[in-house]
Amino acid sequence: MDSAITPEVRVSCCSHCGAPLALAVGASAAKCSFCGALSLWHDRTANAAPGAARGSAPRAEPERFARLRAQDPDDPIPPSLAGLIVGSVLNPLELTRAKEAWFGARAERQCGGGAGAAQRLYALTRLWHDYASVRNVEAPLLEGFVEAALDLAATRRQQQVLRGMLACDAAIAGQLGAAEQWLAPCDPESEDLASHSAHRLAIGLIATVKRDWRGVLAALGPRVGDVPLADCDLPLAVWLVAHAVESSGDVAGAEAELASAIDRMGRGAHRLVRAKRRADALDLCPVTGPALRGRLQGHVVELRSYWVEAAMGGILIAFGGAWLAWIAAADGDPNAVAGGLAVASIGLVVLAVALEGARRARRLRKHGVRVRGTIVALNTVAGSGDHAPGVAATVAVEWQEPFVVKRWWAAVQCERLEPGSRVRLLVDPKRPKRARIVGLERW
Repeated sequence: MDSAITPEVRVSCCSHCGAPLALAVGASAAKCSFCGALSLWHDRTANAAPGAARGSAPRAEPERFARLRAQDPDDPIPPSLAGLIVGSVLNPLELTRAKEAWFGARAERQCGGGAGAAQRLYALTRLWHDYASVRNVEAPLLEGFVEAALDLAATRRQQQVLRGMLACDAAIAGQLGAAEQWLAPCDPESEDLASHSAHRLAIGLIATVKRDWRGVLAALGPRVGDVPLADCDLPLAVWLVAHAVESSGDVAGAEAELASAIDRMGRGAHRLVRAKRRADALDLCPVTGPALRGRLQGHVVELRSYWVEAAMGGILIAFGGAWLAWIAAADGDPNAVAGGLAVASIGLVVLAVALEGARRARRLRKHGVRVRGTIVALNTVAGSGDHAPGVAATVAVEWQEPFVVKRWWAAVQCERLEPGSRVRLLVDPKRPKRARIVGLERW
């Protein structure tokens, strides 16, 4: 199937198996080439709410921006979908349930379901798109889910946001004509923050591909924050603005923009990594990006395995216990001999555990496969005595079959972590659950 992301050919997904389908814009049905099921398509303009009148008098931007800033920058998720997400992203352990929920909302909407079904379909599509766009999912499959939701959108807001997503994907793929076609029906002066943000982000991406740096800064502002944007669009906007500033010759200004965004986002700074991966094809900020990588990565490093220190401790404990037993035997004290031998035994057990741990760590370094995972839970553990507070992280590992591991960090190393953060791991192919976290996902 052609991977072009264009409105000239309608793309959807099979209602039975989920495979991508394509046919002419005017057609209303398609037969799946994989499972043979027949899928019916609706006119995507039939359910659209009336939009702003085109050609009306332009609105004053400062006043419109003030009204946009007064709106909630977070696009809320319906409460019924709360169990499918972690942080603000799709939980990798709930992909099957999320897919079933998407097809269920789509079927309900096709059968005349109202605003509730449309909102669930819209929210699930955004979650799925956010999840898939950083995991190299094939363009036709990704576009099929978005276009299917666009066909059944209940409001102009939903339509404009979904069109903005398709325009961004087309621009990243280098299909500027298709990107501009997706945006053509949109309202450039929308009074809704999500609609406005989706449109501005797409305009910024198109200008980036055209190397029109003034156009990028006109769409997104000379500094991030000058133009109101939804939270979900902010990370990619940071990269586009910084890239435009860097490409205009102001490397120091671009570095300051990225550094400010990392500090401002705090625990949410991992979203910058996802945004960079989504637009990898554009090679954003080739100078300042690598220079600032450590500013984010340096805060998250798993406690290293102290196997050498543990082995030395085991040897010392065993030697000390044996020495005590030898002294006690010379004094003829059988109870002290037994105590010394017990201490020596404990030292030998510590030594054996340390040697086995060192062997596993060496095998993981030599044969481990690099994979990614998503933090699904963080639990703070109080410190005691000389031990600093720690954090227990539950990580969903993206392996052949997703599984969960639990690991510990020192609290000082977790200032950039939150549920939904993506991390890098080493996994033993023979024993996958012997996984070790090596840091945050890199850009």
